[in-house]
Amino acid sequence: MTQAGKERYNSGEKGKPEKKGLTSKQKKAIAIGTTAAAAALATYGVYKLGTFDKFKSNGQSLAGDILKDIGSKPVSSLGPTPVQKAVETVKGFKKLAQPESFEDTLRKTNPLRGSRDGDNNCVLSAIAGFMRQAGYDVTAGSTPGQKPLNPAGVVEECFKGAKIVEGSAAKFGRSQKDAAEMLVKRFGQNASGLCGVQWKGGGGGHTFSWKIVDGVVSFFDVQAGSSNVSSYWTGIDLSRNLTLARLDGLEINLDTISKYVRKG
Repeated sequence: MTQAGKERYNSGEKGKPEKKGLTSKQKKAIAIGTTAAAAALATYGVYKLGTFDKFKSNGQSLAGDILKDIGSKPVSSLGPTPVQKAVETVKGFKKLAQPESFEDTLRKTNPLRGSRDGDNNCVLSAIAGFMRQAGYDVTAGSTPGQKPLNPAGVVEECFKGAKIVEGSAAKFGRSQKDAAEMLVKRFGQNASGLCGVQWKGGGGGHTFSWKIVDGVVSFFDVQAGSSNVSSYWTGIDLSRNLTLARLDGLEINLDTISKYVRKG
């Protein structure tokens, strides 16, 4: 043993690795990593904390309360942040402050009801009603020149990836029960959308809405503000066309839908 080795052996430090300083290469790697981490945290802090500080609770910033124990909780348990709650517009459309009841959607969606501008806005009312139930503060617009619109064309323009079913109304128009069975068979236990039918005697057509909740099918007319449309099945022409469109789960094309619905 060298003299230094003997001293370490005699002092009880035998078997311990000799401590060495970091090499210049290691020091450089640590310095780079620390700088990058600091920069990332600084950017995150400017965005998140700067926004949190806009929210006050009894005059105190919520930033500290939100972040004080965030490290001890899984991400999934944290829930929505004040930043998410503060979003008020999406492409110019305001979000409803809270989920709207079905009754309020029927009452508020079509302010043009009873006016000449609202004579043929059934397609637009059905779409606007769906959007209100999805959380958007919108109302139905009027059709250009008060002319009827093709529901299939409007849906394809307003919803990305929309799939339209067009065919005969022979089964759907027999009864409300037959129509409900047809929708469940085609779309499953939970879905929502609209249907376009043609009236007997060449009396034009109409578009109204449907939804399936746990296998229970409901039909309603947002344009008229009515949840009872059972009388419609006496007027549907079974020999003419039927249009079905499912709207849930689709991405709303907010750039084009603005032509058909108005800001609430």
